[in-house]
Amino acid sequence: MLPTNLASRQLGKLWITQQMYHNIEPTFAKYPFSRHVTEAFSATVEFTDTGNEYLLSWQFVTTKSDVIDKCRDHMCDVLMTNLFYPIESTTIREPYENTLLHQMISKTGDHVNLVVGIFPSPTRTVLVSRQILHDEAWGIVPKQRNRLAWFEFVTTPLGFIHIRAVLQVSHRITNHGPVDMPVEASMWGCDLRGVPPPLWESRLRRDVLGLMSISLAKVKTILGV
Repeated sequence: MLPTNLASRQLGKLWITQQMYHNIEPTFAKYPFSRHVTEAFSATVEFTDTGNEYLLSWQFVTTKSDVIDKCRDHMCDVLMTNLFYPIESTTIREPYENTLLHQMISKTGDHVNLVVGIFPSPTRTVLVSRQILHDEAWGIVPKQRNRLAWFEFVTTPLGFIHIRAVLQVSHRITNHGPVDMPVEASMWGCDLRGVPPPLWESRLRRDVLGLMSISLAKVKTILGV
């Protein structure tokens, strides 16, 4: 629970982001990154007892020095919290030292409350982001998704910035638990009406991965690279 007390709130955001920062290497080790390619993408959908998990990784290179600031300031867009719909106004709240929040309600009704932490160094900067599922300042939230994201920006002596990223997104959850599969699928543009239940997972996976295949292009457009 993120408290409303200002001092405790700042400490809570710092603790959450530091824990994610220290987990970046074991997290990246689970994904198919390669030092021998300049651009790569992977995506999968996992089905669990508590709903679906959508897992993505991106890898690309740029020379644009403002890419880190853009990623930090447009995190809701980068993480596709509004799917492929534009976000018309700023979502930044509570900037303080190396943390900030992004808050909005998505087109499909998800309450987005992302804490972002920035960990800079001369040649390597890490951004992390996570949905705050329980926030005293927001009270009870009817619809949301757990989101976790790690971004690594490594700058070479020649000025190239090598970017690696991992995004994990959950099934929509409400105060009563995860929504039913047909409801979840409809938010991804997948219509399960008339589809036998044993085929729901394969149909949703097919449709979601079709959308995710263009996510890297969307991210690069947002970041201007």
